[in-house]
Amino acid sequence: MTKEAPVAPAPPAVLRLADFVVGAPNLHSDEALRRSRCAVLDTLGCMLAGIGEPVAQTALATVSPWGNGSATVVGSCATLPPPWAALVNGAAAKAFDFDDWDDPGITHTTATLLSAILAVADGECDTGNGLLDAHIVGVEVIARIGEAMNPNHYARGWHATSTIGAIGAAARG
Repeated sequence: MTKEAPVAPAPPAVLRLADFVVGAPNLHSDEALRRSRCAVLDTLGCMLAGIGEPVAQTALATVSPWGNGSATVVGSCATLPPPWAALVNGAAAKAFDFDDWDDPGITHTTATLLSAILAVADGECDTGNGLLDAHIVGVEVIARIGEAMNPNHYARGWHATSTIGAIGAAARG
């Protein structure tokens, strides 16, 4: 009688997700790049339309006294420290709630992702490929976590755009 070797437990989900983020290729399919470009352009349009709205103007007025920085507020002449630019750009992107939607993530992915990506990328010289890569990987992270957690996460009162979106935004930043 032979003894079977013990089976090693699967690594925790967070380690598998981290391995994916670190190992994700920078070369994405044409379809992924096309979808990413469309989502980014759509969200830039939402930011441009929303920057004049009270929610975005209030956010900008609140954080502006805290100092200038290297990150651009889309649709304005303002530059702020990256966290504050991300906040204002996110508020502008969400002002009309026309931004894209992801299911099963139950999130508005690109408003969260692009706000963070632009804030970090503003200090970098990039052709746009890095921005699209960060967006594609962030969307995948949000989708994977969303699929694992929803609809229960949302049904319990959590706003997945904020909770899951923040993790996706940190993925390639």
